[in-house]
Amino acid sequence: MSRLIKWVVGIVVILVVLMVAAVVLVPMLLDVQQYKPRLEELVTRQTGRTFTMGNDMDVSVFPWVGVRLSDVRLGNPEGFTATDMVAVDQFEVRLKVMPLLSRRIEISTFALNAPKIFLERLKDGRANWENFGKTDARAGENKPAAEKSESKTSGLPIESLMVED
Repeated sequence: MSRLIKWVVGIVVILVVLMVAAVVLVPMLLDVQQYKPRLEELVTRQTGRTFTMGNDMDVSVFPWVGVRLSDVRLGNPEGFTATDMVAVDQFEVRLKVMPLLSRRIEISTFALNAPKIFLERLKDGRANWENFGKTDARAGENKPAAEKSESKTSGLPIESLMVED
């Protein structure tokens, strides 16, 4: 019986060591800069606005899953005065780990450092905060009714929201 207990304890210890090694090594070995162009292109395509971020990009997996980005900018559509609609010196979001295991997203920290938001309405009535992701004012009009169904969301819980100037 004691031999079985030694095997079980040994396997548990090995699993714990492997998990700790993965948590420590993944951020060190993962070159997050290689994903920067993809992320910028994805956000640009989804919003229809130019999205850029600086070179300071960090990812963490322990004690929380998080990302920190620097010099984040979301551009304005053509015709507006300011080049950017949103500019943030530093953006950070941290997710709680345990809810992720049950496929839920809970934000422990959402932080913006020196955010600048430029809202503008033109004389023709267009506003820069409208029509994200739409390339045409009639986008979505030709979709069948089944694709237009509204989804119910329960919101995204945020434990701590920090905005610093």
